[in-house]
Amino acid sequence: IVCPSYKECPRRAPRSSTGVSQLWVRGRRGRQPDSTAGLPPAPEISMYSGTYASGQKEKFGYPTALGIVTVGSRRAAGRPKTIGLRGSFVMLENRMSEPFKSAPTVHMNIRASDDVELAADVWNSDQANTLLLLPCGAETRIVWRPVIDRLVEDVRHSWRIIAADHRGHGGSGRSLNYSFQRSRDDVATWIAELAARPLVIGGGSIGGALGMVAAGEGEPIDGLILLDVPVAPVLERVLTERSRIQSAAKVGHTSVATIDPRYISGGVIEDVFRDVGRWSRAARNLKIPTMLIAGSRGVIGPEQLQEYKEHIPQGELAQLATSHLVARDDPAGVAVILGEFLARHWPKH
Repeated sequence: IVCPSYKECPRRAPRSSTGVSQLWVRGRRGRQPDSTAGLPPAPEISMYSGTYASGQKEKFGYPTALGIVTVGSRRAAGRPKTIGLRGSFVMLENRMSEPFKSAPTVHMNIRASDDVELAADVWNSDQANTLLLLPCGAETRIVWRPVIDRLVEDVRHSWRIIAADHRGHGGSGRSLNYSFQRSRDDVATWIAELAARPLVIGGGSIGGALGMVAAGEGEPIDGLILLDVPVAPVLERVLTERSRIQSAAKVGHTSVATIDPRYISGGVIEDVFRDVGRWSRAARNLKIPTMLIAGSRGVIGPEQLQEYKEHIPQGELAQLATSHLVARDDPAGVAVILGEFLARHWPKH
């Protein structure tokens, strides 16, 4: 069964009566494949357990193991070997594996202040209005492609869109060490290079926090779209997210294959908590249009929502039924909110 989301999957998946299929399964049990090369990103397949998929409970935000389950008749050709997985399984639509509708106009590389190369994809390089998109930590710029594909045509073609990789991620260069300040400096480098007005920054998690801090500390930014970004870091959730990323790295999952192991091992979080009030101070300085897109199963709870309203009284709010990885979980929802935000504050002339 191919389901567009956990909600739209049936309570129990029917058994296959004919033929043989192999499904990649996310979970604790199962045979570890010899190689994870070429595996789809983690959201594609998830073990179904009762009413809820394990991924929905966020027990396995990243897989701790990968297995293969054979579904079908044991009498089918090849007599597939049965492995020790019980229960029903459903296949979830993998948005990250869909063919992209719009290719970037150009690929862009610039040099950071310490000479590390920073990579990005660019759409509509001749447009003045500029949207800079920054992914979550341990995600790459590819996460924005499904969002860009789903933007309404008028927005998609009237904005210069830059989807950038953080240092140590994807096509960007590696560092000897990583810190929030180094990444903050990288954002300043992008802003100087793009020299754009208006410039709007959209970012997930640490990407959004970098945009928020840069804007609050005086960089020429005209708008912000924050994907599940609190105005003050939440230590418990930050450590949970890092644990998930590190678990994915340990099993060699392709979701973190292009992330520098030194980034995964730590440094950025420690730097954030050396000055835990920095995000809050920056948020209070914001006077620009700001949109928070909260994930219903993400970091933004009632306390964080109240802090957002107090720090950024002009801020707008939307919520999507996602985890902390909002753009990955619901690119269509993000595209609608992002597009409406841009059209409302910077209408096309």
